[in-house]
Amino acid sequence: MNLPNKISFIRIALIPVFVVLLFVPFPWHMLAATAVFAVACFTDMLDGYIARSRHLVTELGAFLDTTADKMLVACALIAISALIPPVAERFVSPVEPYTIAIVAVSMIIVSRELMISGFKAMSAKKGAMLTADMFGKVKAVVQMAALIIILPVEDFYYISELAGQIIFYVGFGLFMAAGLLTIASAINYLVRNRSVLDFDEKEKASGTASGSEQAESGSREDVG
Repeated sequence: MNLPNKISFIRIALIPVFVVLLFVPFPWHMLAATAVFAVACFTDMLDGYIARSRHLVTELGAFLDTTADKMLVACALIAISALIPPVAERFVSPVEPYTIAIVAVSMIIVSRELMISGFKAMSAKKGAMLTADMFGKVKAVVQMAALIIILPVEDFYYISELAGQIIFYVGFGLFMAAGLLTIASAINYLVRNRSVLDFDEKEKASGTASGSEQAESGSREDVG
């Protein structure tokens, strides 16, 4: 197993550590969880850089990297949807609009990831090579920054209510921006790679033409 794949396995191993730190209460546990999350995000950049620079890109590596990313992000999104609103209601009134917005953006991000995964699987069967776009990269950076900022809001709130408010509103704003970038990146991704969807039409047209030629050939033989 090469080095990038080992790093991906480390990221996967960090996920249960991140989750335990989130839900086991002790002083500064949210900051500890956020630190683990940040390290996991760093390994995401690290394994990709090493794989590309050392020409160690493999199918296993691509699978591990994608799987680890989606597992990490999904856990973080579920966590903020469950843990942040109860903290925010201490200094935000009414908190319901913020809760709905956080849950809605989390759904959008997860849905986008599932859609892109299905799209990649379909393109792989057809031999098409899909490339990441700038929207996707910017979205990922903003999304990770938002999660890193908003996750420890409870610990900052214990420092001071003002600190908690600042962290919450900055993280919330970045999270909403990540939601908009997610929608934009999904649309851009589909438009840039729409040729994958066109394959079905081409194959259908090719099959129809082939069937017509066979029918015409059969008719000629009957006449002969």
